[in-house]
Amino acid sequence: MKQNLPTMSSILRKWLLLGTLTVFVLTRLVMFFLQYRTEIRDIDRLLTITLRDVSHDIQRAADEDLIVTARQIAETYDSNGNRNLDELAELYEVSEINVINSSGIVVESTVPQLPGFDMYSHERSAEFMKLMEKTEELVQPLRHVAHDEKTLRKYAGIRLNKGGIMQVGCSEKQFQTNLGDNIWGITGNRHVMETGMVYILDAELELVTQRTDLPGERLRRIFSEGDRLGGPKELTLITDGGKSEYWMYDILEGYRIVAIVPQEEALATVRDSAVRLAVSSVVLIIIIYLSISYVVKVFVLCPVDEVDEALAAITGGNLDRRLNIQTSREFARISDGINKTVDALKGYIAREAARIDEELAYASRIQTSALPLLTAAFTDDPAFRLYAFMETAREVGGDFYDFYKTDKGTVAFLIADVSGKGIPAAMFMMTGKTVLRDCVERTDDIGSAMAYANKRLCEGNEADMFVTAWIGLLDLNTGLVRFANAGHNPPVLIRDGQARFLEMQSDLILAIMDDAEYSSQTLQLEPHDLLLLYTDGVTEAANEAKEFYGEKRLLEALSGIVPEEDNICELVCGRVKASVDAFAAGAPQADDITMLCLHYRGQNT
Repeated sequence: MKQNLPTMSSILRKWLLLGTLTVFVLTRLVMFFLQYRTEIRDIDRLLTITLRDVSHDIQRAADEDLIVTARQIAETYDSNGNRNLDELAELYEVSEINVINSSGIVVESTVPQLPGFDMYSHERSAEFMKLMEKTEELVQPLRHVAHDEKTLRKYAGIRLNKGGIMQVGCSEKQFQTNLGDNIWGITGNRHVMETGMVYILDAELELVTQRTDLPGERLRRIFSEGDRLGGPKELTLITDGGKSEYWMYDILEGYRIVAIVPQEEALATVRDSAVRLAVSSVVLIIIIYLSISYVVKVFVLCPVDEVDEALAAITGGNLDRRLNIQTSREFARISDGINKTVDALKGYIAREAARIDEELAYASRIQTSALPLLTAAFTDDPAFRLYAFMETAREVGGDFYDFYKTDKGTVAFLIADVSGKGIPAAMFMMTGKTVLRDCVERTDDIGSAMAYANKRLCEGNEADMFVTAWIGLLDLNTGLVRFANAGHNPPVLIRDGQARFLEMQSDLILAIMDDAEYSSQTLQLEPHDLLLLYTDGVTEAANEAKEFYGEKRLLEALSGIVPEEDNICELVCGRVKASVDAFAAGAPQADDITMLCLHYRGQNT
């Protein structure tokens, strides 16, 4: 197959290049011609529509202007039938006013020869007799009058309240004078495409659609050279002053409406075809290259990519990824070799995972056995009750608690949180628990005991781990608690159903600086006070939205608790745990959750 590959590539390059170039050239020539014809038709259609729209606007404005004047004259005539028509014509600046009775006879007129004229006798005048039926207003375009073929008039007719109709006519000059004031607003600077314009000239070829007459001279010159322009609504290419433009004009009410668009813009699409032709050539080259490289890609590159992707997935941990490449014998052997290697690796990992699980379970049992048990000395003492709870995020954790009685009538209780998780944190936790108990038993000053424990934990701490801790010594006779705090969360004091955080000084966390000092602080408990110690696994428990449980929710969960039962400490811890679980709503536990609750019942309880 490798021997045939150069021959196949040569054939592909030869015939694909020849065929593609032939089809490309012929197709582009035909498309260019058709596109040019299409663009000319589109320009013709565009200018025709533009002239039609502008003509419609002018016609509508002319009709509205005259009909408004006719209404005013009719209202004045109806309100004062003795008003002279010549006065009304002069007042409203119109050329002609006629009053026609219901029989179609002109009974009054500003034109001396019109009284007695039969409106039905001429096609144009007969049109106004529709006003005798349903039509109330009628406007005609500027044209020759029925009684004088040499005179141009634009007429509007209004039905009179007293019966009959009134006909008002404007001469061409009056009509253009009245309309000229509004025609700029009718068209504005209307554009055709991006840079084309619409212009309107009056009967004297004066420009009336712009504030200045800068283009007017050029328009008049083109129109004066009649052989350069075709008839109305004919598309004409005009070259003037080095500029080539498409022109089209129409005549309406004595006005010439001209729409002009530059040829360069009109034929932009055709011009751009040359650019697209060059782009198409580049695309053709790419097609040829892709066609030649197809065989190599299918038989070499794709299998290599598949092997790379599979190896990336396997090294990323997906040991279920399988390879099945059969494009060649070599790749088939590679697939089988990788699959066998992965199967062997999966067996080894499974054995190691089982061994690690067994060791973690053993470590968890050791850690649990290191925590103190609630013996009768703690459950039967009338002066206090105590309960502790811990739930690790992994098999082993870094939180721990401790409680024990001394021979001086006191109860020592503490809670701590080691940085990190897993085996390293559990090992440091065992060390910390032992050191803290040993140091507390050496001296009555709790601050000094904490400082000594800190110094010992700093020794040989090459892993740079640290511990937050809160330690208290409860005098069972007086309820006085002497305590020290090494950067731990403030305990919650519940008194008379009100929960609040204990105000205290927070000293440096343990195992950071060997010369750190720690203050001894006191808390006077009253009978039936509850004190809850906890780690940040409680307040920093998160839900699916990554929101923390927080201190506010903790106080809300503890508010209203009154110690009426012997197992109140266990109930308090359970209440907090239930509140945290409800807030997390199934989100995975990220940190160890540890709590220790102390109920001081009083000496005589």
